[in-house]
Amino acid sequence: MTHRARRRSLMLTSAICLVAFVAPADARRHHRPPAAATGSSSSPAASPASAGRPAGAVIPSAFAQPGDADDGPAIGRAAAAAVARGVPLYIDRDYRFSGTLQLPPNLVLRSDFSDTKRLISTGTGDGIVISGPIDMDGVVIDGALPQDAQRSTNIVSGHCLIGIHGDMKGNPSYLSGVRIGRLRIQNTDRIGIVLANLADVQVGRLELHRIYHAASIWTGMKGGHVGQLIADDIGNLRTSGHRGGQAFLMTAEPAVQTDWYAIPGALPVSGFQLDNARITRTTDTAFYVNDDRAKGIDGLVIGTVTIDTAGKDGFKIRSAFRPVTNTRIGSVQVKRVAGVGFSLQHVRRVAAQTVSVDQAGYDAVGDILGHPAPFNGDTLARSISNVPEGVAIVNSDIVSIANLNVSHVTGSPANGAEGNGISLAGNKQVSINGNIDDTAGAGLRDSSNADMDMALTLRDVSRRAAGGAFALVTNDSRPWNATASYAAGDVVTLNGGAFRAIDQNSGQSPPDAAHWAPVNGDGSGNRYRLRMIESSGRPFAGNALRVNGAPDGMDVVVQADPKVFTRSGGAVDRISPAARMVRHDVEDTQDN
Repeated sequence: MTHRARRRSLMLTSAICLVAFVAPADARRHHRPPAAATGSSSSPAASPASAGRPAGAVIPSAFAQPGDADDGPAIGRAAAAAVARGVPLYIDRDYRFSGTLQLPPNLVLRSDFSDTKRLISTGTGDGIVISGPIDMDGVVIDGALPQDAQRSTNIVSGHCLIGIHGDMKGNPSYLSGVRIGRLRIQNTDRIGIVLANLADVQVGRLELHRIYHAASIWTGMKGGHVGQLIADDIGNLRTSGHRGGQAFLMTAEPAVQTDWYAIPGALPVSGFQLDNARITRTTDTAFYVNDDRAKGIDGLVIGTVTIDTAGKDGFKIRSAFRPVTNTRIGSVQVKRVAGVGFSLQHVRRVAAQTVSVDQAGYDAVGDILGHPAPFNGDTLARSISNVPEGVAIVNSDIVSIANLNVSHVTGSPANGAEGNGISLAGNKQVSINGNIDDTAGAGLRDSSNADMDMALTLRDVSRRAAGGAFALVTNDSRPWNATASYAAGDVVTLNGGAFRAIDQNSGQSPPDAAHWAPVNGDGSGNRYRLRMIESSGRPFAGNALRVNGAPDGMDVVVQADPKVFTRSGGAVDRISPAARMVRHDVEDTQDN
């Protein structure tokens, strides 16, 4: 075979390989089943990173010129040449640059997913900005954070190591054609990656390591599919309202302070799918979906999320105004979290198959730092555990958890918050089946809910609350007072309506939507099947079930051993005041 024939054969082979890489991604995009329903962990647009330099690819070092201050200009020239020639840009070694790289549209970027072939951003502004279609695989982007760097407690950068975005100013629009096979982002105190206003983004595997800020921010996703997200060692140590430490944050985020990002131009999120997320060691909420800017978030499909050691909450979806709607969740497993393990606030139509929370109220920041840092108020460099709970669902409609397991919930070390297994407030149509084990506060705390369906086994709960209850059904509302100070979560009544505070406020009258959300539940139509087990042999002077201000129409069945609750002067049940219930049965069980 002649040299020319051999070269044409290699080029043909390369073209076939490129087609083999792209075509399956298109097929998966249109035909893949939902991860939450199937447990699939397939990775869209993901193929193994290229082994070596692709045929015909250009490399940045070939475009270096005398007088270049660093590798940035050479990378820019090489990228432009690659697009012009229709060949990949290959990162063949470490390249350092201090300015912002603006990569051209339609670039094919390749490397070997190697820590010896990195794009290293040594500046403090945005590292790489992409505003056009791109196809990348095997790329490692490094923020040059020194190995001895400390997590910041001061003002931190609002810039990102890499930003990929559609138009957010002038005429906001979704950008199509973004495909990422494997991408690793590491070693930075800037935001790791910001993806904004993208349509049908395809990500195979995104790794986020040692990022002392928010690791990934997702804004304005129309469709899109992420196969796997892996994050470890994430976040800084500022106070709770300003801390950056989320591994996955879906929101219109004011902390992003680049010249191309604009919150008014953030578009709605719809139909986004994440197959698998594995998150370890974050100083803030590990997985957070937040629509406080009322952009609209609908139709999320979340497969499996595993979280270990989070300095605030574990898994959280919330909105202050319009609800986050139509979310499907396969499995969420949270372990060692300072605040709430699994939290839903102002959502509508959420179905979760399995939720597991183990060790809420844990000093996660102390674990990360290697010395105790328990919560003692909203201070720097501390775990944020002012209200530790296993599960908290607030002001939400039509929520179901098919299989729930909560264990080992402690109270707050600073403010006396009890540490409940499940806390429900102001909801309507919530259905939960599961087990609650070993909690400082009540196994179940139910306040101002309606049309609830609870089937729970409560074992060894209410360990901290003197004279407490395994399960507490109550109405926490009180008349609104113009001179009183209210904390987030407080419930008040005014002019026949009930409202829950969404922030700390005083003198702000409901129904001011900036500070108050209407409470859905009136307490009626609730159904409880509660099995109470005390296995430790301790005396328990409280109640198996306590109902304060009970509404009419509850259907309650309690299984409990009367001897457990009466040996120290307690009671199996206490109803105060007596309510007209559809059914109220206390069944004896010796399983204790």
